[in-house]
Amino acid sequence: MKCSQCGYQTENYALAAVCALCGASVPGLLEKGSAVRRNDKPSNAVDPLKSYAQAIYESFARPGVFFSGSGLRASSKQALVYGMVMGSIGTLLAIGISALFPSSLSLFPSENGIYRNATRYTPVILILTPLILIFQYYISAAYVQAMLKISGSKPKPFATTFKTLCYAGGAQIFEWIPFIGPFLSFIAWIYLTISGLHVVHGISRVRAAGALLLPIVLLFVLLVIILIIGFAVVAMVGGSQPDMWKFLHH
Repeated sequence: MKCSQCGYQTENYALAAVCALCGASVPGLLEKGSAVRRNDKPSNAVDPLKSYAQAIYESFARPGVFFSGSGLRASSKQALVYGMVMGSIGTLLAIGISALFPSSLSLFPSENGIYRNATRYTPVILILTPLILIFQYYISAAYVQAMLKISGSKPKPFATTFKTLCYAGGAQIFEWIPFIGPFLSFIAWIYLTISGLHVVHGISRVRAAGALLLPIVLLFVLLVIILIIGFAVVAMVGGSQPDMWKFLHH
């Protein structure tokens, strides 16, 4: 089934009356010849919850089909709204879970955990989270677009990369899962981003991963080298071996 408004395809007939990507209803928006069960009755009602749930499922189960529809045909506004909704839900659920089960969202519980303190400022977070997400998506897209050009690729326009990063932001919905939420969300984001870049820019997954992760890895290695050299110099000058573990915890 293919939506003629955004080009998104799905095989899930249970939700076929509403496009999972743009929320368009069936009448006049599904291309002629699309297979629809006889018992399916077109509905003008749009169910955003079902649409976004279907989009999350499709992005992980069939990233090639999903990103070829969303990354190339959907508008930047649709992609941004999707990313903001998923990110906001994930963040607010994480705060709610942390209020009910303190320290459940961290592998290393701390009295100063970010989610524990965040529960005190929920009204502020409600206002700031969408703004932070908008900033995050634009900066991430600019970074990836620049790295694609530096690596010798011929990326499509910035808008395509921006939409891909917004849809990859759907991974933030997993942040509420106790103990492993933030880690799982990060891994899922990497998976969706690499898959999306591979599809929409027509590059290999290795090159997509390099554009996304190589500078971060190199920066981390550089910081480690600087720390090692710094501690070596301190040890030579002071005549004693500094406690690196104690330093890192301060």
